[in-house]
Amino acid sequence: MEVVTWNQLGIHNRGVVVLNIEGYWDGLLEWIKGSVEAGFVGEGNRGIICEAGSGEEAVRCLREYRVAEGRFKLEWGNE
Repeated sequence: MEVVTWNQLGIHNRGVVVLNIEGYWDGLLEWIKGSVEAGFVGEGNRGIICEAGSGEEAVRCLREYRVAEGRFKLEWGNE
């Protein structure tokens, strides 16, 4: 979750993939969904984490990743 926060704050601009094999991360993904619905995570940041069910899907998620709309416009001097 720290890497997700760093993305939101603009410390890095890389995608984050959860490789959810056999539903292992279902609880985490439901918690994130609930956090968005409750307003703790902005709708524009929902897409920071991409769920993948295979290695191929994970690679696709990373290739197609675009910076979230809700990202803060902070300057860290690292890009």
